[in-house]
Parts: sequence; structure tokens; C-alpha cells
Amino acid sequence: MELKRLTGLSYGTLTYHLTRLEREGSIRAVRSARKSRYYTSDVDDLQADIIECIRNRICKDIISMIVEYGAVTLDGLAKALKKAKTTINYHIERLRARGIIEGKRIGRYIFYSLRDSSILDRLGALLSS
Repeated sequence: MELKRLTGLSYGTLTYHLTRLEREGSIRAVRSARKSRYYTSDVDDLQADIIECIRNRICKDIISMIVEYGAVTLDGLAKALKKAKTTINYHIERLRARGIIEGKRIGRYIFYSLRDSSILDRLGALLSS
């Protein structure tokens, strides 16, 4: 719908052209039950997951804090972002499920950090392009 709004094309025309571009290999589609997202053919699955996550303000803020501090706790994120712990936890689980962050228990706290350094490189590439 965002592409439809941006281009001003009718839904049928837009669908036709997106289908053609996908068949030619110029773009790739990632479809879920509720939506389809389109990416250039050079964007891999992890980059697509990162893009989807950073479109959400809270996920983007969580990733930014992890990049800035290296590792953060749920309590620290909740205080810094001024959001409920349940809200932060929901977004942390989304990021963990996509393999972007991981949690490591130290004492009674879980410290969240990027899964590996390649994610930081991919974030930099995505944000600079």
C-alpha cells in the first residue's frame, strides 16, 4: 500500500509491474500472512529482517542502544526508552526470533547484544545507502 501511495498507480498496475520485476530477478518479495515487502535482489534474508525491524521505532531504539552501549538489560531499556517492560520484552523477542540480538544471563540479569559483528556491518551498509 505504501508503494501504491508513493507511486499513485492503481493496485492492479502496481501488482503487474512488481510481478514482472520479481520474475526478472530485479526485486524479491518476502510475503507473510498480512503483507508483502519488496527488496532489491541484493538484499539477503538477514538484511530484510533488519530493515523490517528498524522500520519499527521501538525496535530501532533498542538496536541503537545496543550498538551504543554494547549490551543492555531489559530494565535499562525500559528506563531509557520510557516504555513498559512488557512492551520492550515483546520487541526484544521479535529481534531475538529474527536472529538479530541474543541474550546472555549474568547473575539475575539478561544482557542483550547483537548476535555477531556482521550485523553491525550490515546495519552500517543499510544506513549508509
